[in-house]
Amino acid sequence: YYCYGVGTLVSVIRSFLVLGILGANYMQLSRFPFYDVFRLLQFQEFQRVELFFFVLFFTTVSFAIILNNQALTLAFKQLFNLKSASTLIIPVGFLVLALCYNSFPSDVKYLATQANSATLII
Repeated sequence: YYCYGVGTLVSVIRSFLVLGILGANYMQLSRFPFYDVFRLLQFQEFQRVELFFFVLFFTTVSFAIILNNQALTLAFKQLFNLKSASTLIIPVGFLVLALCYNSFPSDVKYLATQANSATLII
C-alpha cells in the first residue's frame, strides 16, 4: 500500500501547484488546468516544450486512473468478502466506463452551454 500513498501525495502536490500558479478563478475556467500551467512556461529559445509536459500529464493522469480503479476493485473485494479481486477487474472496469460515459458531456455541448449562459448574464 506504499504506492497508494506515493500516488496520493503526488496528486495532492500537483493540485496545490496548479492552484498556486493559476489561481482559483482560472483553474475553474480551464478545462485542463495542469496542461495550461505548462503552456505558460517558456524556456529561452526552446519551442514546443508543452509536448514534453503533455506526455508527463498523460502519464500522471493514467497513473491516477489506474490507482483509482485498483482502489475501487479492492474496496468491492472487501465489501463482498471475496478471496480474490481478480473476478472484479472486468466488472469494475465496465462500471467505471459507464460512469465516465454518462458523467462527462462532450466539449461541443459544454461550450454551447457556456456560450448561452454568458449571453444571459450580459
